[in-house]
Amino acid sequence: MPIGISRTIAVTHSASSEDMDTIRRFGLVGSAALGVPRLLRRSKAAATVLLSHRYFSGSEAKSRSIDRLRGQLEWLQGAYKPISVSTLINGLAKGDVLNDSIVVTTDDALCDVYEVCEEFRNFGVPLAIFACVGWVGSQAFVENDALIQAVNAIQWYEGPDARITLGGKFNCDLVPSKKSENIDWILNERELLLPHLEELYFEIAALTERPRPRAVCTWSELHQLASVGVYIGAHSVSHVPISQMSAVRRDFEIKESKRVIEAQFGSCTAFAYPYGMRGTYSDSTLAELKAAGFQAAFLTHSDIITEASSIFELPRITLPDTPLPLIEFKARVRGGGIPFRRLKEFAFSKAGLMDTLDFRPEIPSV
Repeated sequence: MPIGISRTIAVTHSASSEDMDTIRRFGLVGSAALGVPRLLRRSKAAATVLLSHRYFSGSEAKSRSIDRLRGQLEWLQGAYKPISVSTLINGLAKGDVLNDSIVVTTDDALCDVYEVCEEFRNFGVPLAIFACVGWVGSQAFVENDALIQAVNAIQWYEGPDARITLGGKFNCDLVPSKKSENIDWILNERELLLPHLEELYFEIAALTERPRPRAVCTWSELHQLASVGVYIGAHSVSHVPISQMSAVRRDFEIKESKRVIEAQFGSCTAFAYPYGMRGTYSDSTLAELKAAGFQAAFLTHSDIITEASSIFELPRITLPDTPLPLIEFKARVRGGGIPFRRLKEFAFSKAGLMDTLDFRPEIPSV
């Protein structure tokens, strides 16, 4: 393709993308300004839960990102009543929702959150982190967590297809199509395979072509955050769409994540579904979370929480990883995107296309 045409297409695509961003921003701001989210409420009292993953963007300096965050926290402190995850859950258990309360959460325990935690403390905004225990523990082999680390190593292996022979007699084929099968096999035969899991872990490490730089907090860092009041909850073992897994895998992802968080921090009452959108949770996962002893679970689809909300399907307003102008941040927090999500689901439902909204897993950028 001639360079001139290629450049024209690139510029046109960029302009189109910028136009769509502008249209989306006006839509969000207009929805929030007109009070549409409030008109959709079935209850006067409502709480908002925010979800972020990253606080820094490669498109701007960290100092600029922190200044942006300070402006957002200052506004939240003045416009809402910041509360902790525990306060929210305790209230919901009693059928109470503190009106105009807000909870700030972050999933995956990426290193960003360790760097910005002090800002939340300075503005008096409680913070909650939902940690994927397999990711946090993957930075060094720990014998007591060998099963967790083996599962996580297989799930996120991205090296060449290979066969690993354990103890000279058990074969594990590392190919994408067999990830779930291999993990189910290990979980079902854990007592037999436990002596060989360290060998498996290091064989996989040796096959990994380019180990990723550390992107997730260590247990030590999370302990430091917990010591200053940050809530630490569970986000599964290996960050997979729970409802799409086998029964043995669901049991492992739910119960082991709770066990590890409790062992590290003393308690674990809340769970955040990995991905957390339609197709990643079900009636079965809800029952399994209850049976495991969790008191609440969070999704990722945008909505507000009222007394009528299911405590195991609590919505969160997901904020994009890109830098947000304060006006767009305010619009999103006020629920400006909720009407559009509901309209989309309604339209797809009427067209008989709801299945196309189901989750399709993608590798997270960590």
